[in-house]
Amino acid sequence: MMGPNGANAPDAATQILLADGSTPISGISDTGTGGQSTCFLNTTGTVRCWGENSSGQAGGNAPGDTSPDATTGLFDVQGLSGVVQLSGGVYFACARHNLGSVSCWGALGATSTAQPVTIAGITDALAIRTGKSVSCARRATGDVVC
Repeated sequence: MMGPNGANAPDAATQILLADGSTPISGISDTGTGGQSTCFLNTTGTVRCWGENSSGQAGGNAPGDTSPDATTGLFDVQGLSGVVQLSGGVYFACARHNLGSVSCWGALGATSTAQPVTIAGITDALAIRTGKSVSCARRATGDVVC
């Protein structure tokens, strides 16, 4: 469904506005949508999210953070650089970096964190995809790891 909270029919879209209710979010180069949260990569290289944050999947200071930026209504995901792609799962999100590494945050196995964690052993990712509770990367070798 399109629009916030699935409130619209599949053939209708709602422009997402900042907390002031009138300024549209702009300058987006990629999005990653999970179960009840969405993250976007801004053309300036920052990753910002909104929505459910019980496991830190929307960023902020810690899992369960319910205090997004008062001006924008968005959470910042700290500690990311060189991001070129986002993908979201139900309670987590991941970013692919320009040099091939992958970072994820939110519910990561038995741990939840609002701070991105670099996934060990992946240095050549060309694409990432997430599902309900799995994330996979296509590597430069053509292999897929999950």
